[in-house]
Amino acid sequence: RGVPLAACMACRKAKARCSSQRPCRRCTRIGVGCVPEVLAKTKPPSVQLQDMTNTRKRRREGVEGVAPDLVARGEWEMIVSKTTEREETETEWRRHKRKRERLKLRIRELRSRNELLEDRNEALESRVRMLEENRESLELKISAMEEITGKIANRKTCSIGTQTQ
Repeated sequence: RGVPLAACMACRKAKARCSSQRPCRRCTRIGVGCVPEVLAKTKPPSVQLQDMTNTRKRRREGVEGVAPDLVARGEWEMIVSKTTEREETETEWRRHKRKRERLKLRIRELRSRNELLEDRNEALESRVRMLEENRESLELKISAMEEITGKIANRKTCSIGTQTQ
């Protein structure tokens, strides 16, 4: 289990203050999916080393109590090394699991961002269509006004010509 952090991934990445609500104010304002970041609980390296040393001591003591003939022949080291290999494999598996969880969160964030961008794209395309329709309408109005202006100019010219005669 991981420890949820106060800031979401988007705020942490932008190094911005997060309101710690879900969704947070910043993510709501900019329209990004608000995904909380989770860190795995880990011990400091010195404590991990001490734990490994204590575990090996306990195993050695257990082997000495159960099979003194193995210890006498030095075969306990082989048993301990195999156990250590298993521990390292489990640790690597846990590391990969944490990485997989981080990648899942990142994928979820990218999918929500993609959906948001698709919505914005649709809105922009709609706006472009509306503007094109308005442009066409305005062009028709301008041409109609030019015709009217031309007719008015012709009338004035005709009326001026008749007045001078």
